[in-house]
Amino acid sequence: MGWQGAGGSSVATTTANVFFGGVLLFIAGTGEFLLGNTFPMMVFFAYGAHFFTYATLFIPWFNAIGYFNPDGSGIGSPGPANQTATFAASFGM
Repeated sequence: MGWQGAGGSSVATTTANVFFGGVLLFIAGTGEFLLGNTFPMMVFFAYGAHFFTYATLFIPWFNAIGYFNPDGSGIGSPGPANQTATFAASFGM
């Protein structure tokens, strides 16, 4: 929303999404598996997978956003220049 100058489409929270969102939820899911609780295990694993997927979108090594580079080069960082309307529509779907 750009409040207080924020921007970059979640690039600043990528590491939090990976470690707090993904890793800790997978550890919690494994713990629930060991306890025999299947429903909480699946919930933890599903949310952990969601956070891993969302975080890897903004890691330049995966180049998920670079594909939408306006000059067609297919390389680029997850900065606002590569986050075109095509990227937003594809990500939204």
